[in-house]
Amino acid sequence: SNRAINIQSNTANTNGGIIENTVSGQTLTLSGGVTIGGTGTTPSLQLIGAGDGVMSGIIAGTGLTLAKSGAGTWTLPGVNTYTGTTTVTAGTLRATTSASALGAGALSLGGGTLQLANDTGLAFNRNTTVTATSTISSDRLTTGAGVTHTLGTLSIGAFTLNVNPGANATSGTGGITFGAATLTGAANLAPAASSQLTVAGVTMGANVLTKSG
Repeated sequence: SNRAINIQSNTANTNGGIIENTVSGQTLTLSGGVTIGGTGTTPSLQLIGAGDGVMSGIIAGTGLTLAKSGAGTWTLPGVNTYTGTTTVTAGTLRATTSASALGAGALSLGGGTLQLANDTGLAFNRNTTVTATSTISSDRLTTGAGVTHTLGTLSIGAFTLNVNPGANATSGTGGITFGAATLTGAANLAPAASSQLTVAGVTMGANVLTKSG
């Protein structure tokens, strides 16, 4: 569909907008973009369901948050300008093509997989908090040598952060680079074979950092 979606915020609308594809193996493509309106609490955009989706239009809105749950894969290739937090708790959120695909806010990983995909490395620069065991995949749009994508700072507690190359990275090393990392618990950083995880520095106090993989 190429129709624009406007999410109205008001005191009765506490959940915001929900887009669900319930059919596993099928893809819902929305190209009209998302905006917010109204005068109430800034809403969220929730992408859920067992099916897949592509949100190719621009997602805009000051304070608008985006939450990905459900088993499906949703792809964000747009130059998005929403400023709220992007949260992944299940399934896969795939950010491609644009360094602004994840908007301008923070990133929270509470499960599931975040895929970053482009044929050259992108600087997403999103400060990231890991609140449950999660996976980040460094991928490409087409098959070829692995590339390195960049996020912002990293905050992680007693959880495992897995890093792997995507299916299109057929040679070389797929990498994820963070800025400074802060440990709030006994964290486990687990890059898989043919992948690399880089952090600029670690603040850990009395916490334990384990590197596996």
